[in-house]
This record gives sequence, C-alpha cells and structure tokens, in this order.
Amino acid sequence: MPKIRDLWPSTYISGEEIHNLPEEHLDVTIKKVYRKKIKDPNGKDKFGVLCDVQESEKPVVLCLTAGRTIQSLHGDESAEWVGKRIRLVPVWGNFFGKDQWAVRVATMVPPIKGAAGAAQVSSPVRSRLS
Repeated sequence: MPKIRDLWPSTYISGEEIHNLPEEHLDVTIKKVYRKKIKDPNGKDKFGVLCDVQESEKPVVLCLTAGRTIQSLHGDESAEWVGKRIRLVPVWGNFFGKDQWAVRVATMVPPIKGAAGAAQVSSPVRSRLS
C-alpha cells in the first residue's frame, strides 16, 4: 500500500522526505532565492521565501531561521547565495500547531560533491525529491 506522502506528494522539499533519506540530510547547491505567494499549512495565502536547488526539481521553503543561517554562512545578499552549498536537515517539533518534521539549514557548509570523502547524491535520491 502506498504511504500518504506518496498519494499526495509535497510541492516543496519536506522535512519528512529528508528524514527518510539514508543520510538524513540533503546537501544542495542554491540556484535561486525568491519570494512567492504560497499557502500556509492552514490554507491561507502568504508570501514565502523559496529556494530552488540544483539537486531537486522541488524548491525548499525557507523560514526566517533558515534564511539567517544561510546569511551567517554566505553573507547578507541573497543574490550572492547562488552557487553556494547548504545542508538541509530535518527537525521534529511542533510547527503550525502539530507535531511534524520541518526543514532547517545546518550551521556548516557541506563538502563539494565529488571531493575526496564527500558523499555523492545519487539519482534515486534526486528522483525521490523531484
């Protein structure tokens, strides 16, 4: 039987998806950061900050905490984040009134793919997040 997340896949990279990866993190390269009208978990329209990444067709929604973490790693200008690497990690907590997984940005810059000792992001990982 399919799981609920398979029947209604997320539009965005989710904490649950990252939690279910063998590595329990996802190292990504930023392609674009932008604001867009999205629906919050309660179905209300709001503007969110999205981040397109090279490793997935789905963007990740950046909360203010994630944005500040990227700022501390890569500077204040979001345009300068393009091409920079970040590590997405799942965190469990009470978000929007329910216990669930969310995405956070780790406070370290991940190694470049293909570098000695760096983990490779395989095609199956990419296809699960696309």
